[in-house]
Amino acid sequence: MKFNGLTRSIIETNCKIHTFSSGGGLRVVGVSKADENAGYGEHPSLMEAFRHADEDYLAGGRPYKKVYGKLYDQYYTDSFMSDCAMDQFVKSGYNIDLKKSVDEKVFLTAHWTERIDIPKNIKNKILVNYETIFWNSDGRIFESKPEFFPSGDIGFSTKYILGPKSKLGNNEYQRDVKIGIIADTVDETLKLAEKELRSKYYDKLCSKAALPVSEFFGF
Repeated sequence: MKFNGLTRSIIETNCKIHTFSSGGGLRVVGVSKADENAGYGEHPSLMEAFRHADEDYLAGGRPYKKVYGKLYDQYYTDSFMSDCAMDQFVKSGYNIDLKKSVDEKVFLTAHWTERIDIPKNIKNKILVNYETIFWNSDGRIFESKPEFFPSGDIGFSTKYILGPKSKLGNNEYQRDVKIGIIADTVDETLKLAEKELRSKYYDKLCSKAALPVSEFFGF
């Protein structure tokens, strides 16, 4: 699957591409220039939404009603199955953005939040030595202390003390994570982003069930 139209939209006409999940869960890919629509695609699968947007850009950016329900099926809800890590990423409510880099290439960014967990060595000290410990992560200070239950079991609680909150999640117990990828074409950029999101996002934060082999990515 080649997205020659989307590559041209970025490199030749300085368009921006924004992906998101609709209210019904459809994956949406919008192409815009100076806030004007230049191409659009929606589908339960993100890669199909990219294909629709690529075709729509090459066709000049057609009215929605002339495309969906006529040229393409019109879906109202998403798919329960993701066929790639990027699809799951957008399905979860995060965004992927593409634009032209300063060196005339395709620049992709994606960012998300992940929970800050107590380090294992600190957890072990609390449970073994019954210590109250202050620890630091990403410039934030936390206090963790042992908790004793009537059953005789020992647990622990953690409290945020000081430091910056997550800008994306506005949560002191989350950190912001961001990736940036540059390549010559939209196709190459998406393939690199898929590998990054599989290792840094999907395998770490999502279901341990293996993703199916994507027809587009081939891995």
